[in-house]
Amino acid sequence: MTAVLQRIEQLSSRVVRVLGCNPGPMTLQGTNTYLVGTGPRRILIDTGEPAVPEYISCLKQALTEFNTAIQEIIVTHWHHDHAGGIGDICKNISHDTTYCIKKLPRNPQKEEIIGDGEQQYVYLKDGDVLKTEGATLRVIYTPGHTDDHMALLLEEENALFSGDCILGEGTTVFEDLYDYMNSLKQLLKIKADLIYPGHGPVIHNAEAKILQYISHRNIREEQILTIFRENFEKSFTAMELVKMIYKNVPEYLYKMAEHNLLLHLKKLEKEGKICNHPLPSSHPSRLTANHCTTSELIPSIALSATSSSTSCPTPAILNPTDASNSEVRARFLCALYVSEDWQGADSTLKGFNQRV
Repeated sequence: MTAVLQRIEQLSSRVVRVLGCNPGPMTLQGTNTYLVGTGPRRILIDTGEPAVPEYISCLKQALTEFNTAIQEIIVTHWHHDHAGGIGDICKNISHDTTYCIKKLPRNPQKEEIIGDGEQQYVYLKDGDVLKTEGATLRVIYTPGHTDDHMALLLEEENALFSGDCILGEGTTVFEDLYDYMNSLKQLLKIKADLIYPGHGPVIHNAEAKILQYISHRNIREEQILTIFRENFEKSFTAMELVKMIYKNVPEYLYKMAEHNLLLHLKKLEKEGKICNHPLPSSHPSRLTANHCTTSELIPSIALSATSSSTSCPTPAILNPTDASNSEVRARFLCALYVSEDWQGADSTLKGFNQRV
């Protein structure tokens, strides 16, 4: 069982964690915000959620206890449980000048407004170095969880502030699995000793944790591909697939698991393990996407198995359609045969076509 995190805790000579006081299914015991440095002015990493007076009280207490002030605020990504507390900090914690608030830009770029618009972000870039007394932080662009996500390497400790790329317990969600996996591999190359995560306890074996995350996603991917191999004639809703793959996940997390499942499919297509192909004009009745009434459903895409060296002869379709509770229906109207045995795959497709 995970130990209860203290609201204010000195984790090292240069790192103090101030818990965001916003516990929940997605935030665990709350967002971890960090005061970094050893001097009278320190860097604050992340700000918790808006309208949480307990957090502001804890942050004030930490600043008093360690006889320090906020030099600048660094936001690991745009999510409201990391950036949402900026306005409350600016209003309730006095500062001799306007706070400098820094983050990476959105990708693709879009306008970002802080609160009522009185302040603006100062945008960082990958590789930038931030310094305060006793601490040097290097920015590492780690997209995937969000398009603007960053980790920060604390050089004096060879430690990572991982934001939501890596959590102290459980696994995280992501917007783009392809980018996310590449970010994990990038963090692995750093060979950090320690991870200060955006949620959950400190991770003391960084390499093992990152490898665990990579392995977990690879296992999920293989589970998905196995279902495709073994059930290419069947029809599933996305939620049916979730219940087959995420058997030990509580039901209240099923929708998030469904989201992850669809992102796995997107990654597989992006990598060329399944690919987007024009549908054969000779099969209009089986290859027409049904009407979809929910804007959040993924678009109809033709999928087939492929490899890096072989073109793919076996088209199929992933087709969202109306279903109860607006679920996505993944209907394989042709055949999805994930294999590098293309002759066998082609024979399988022809046999299947004769029966439908």
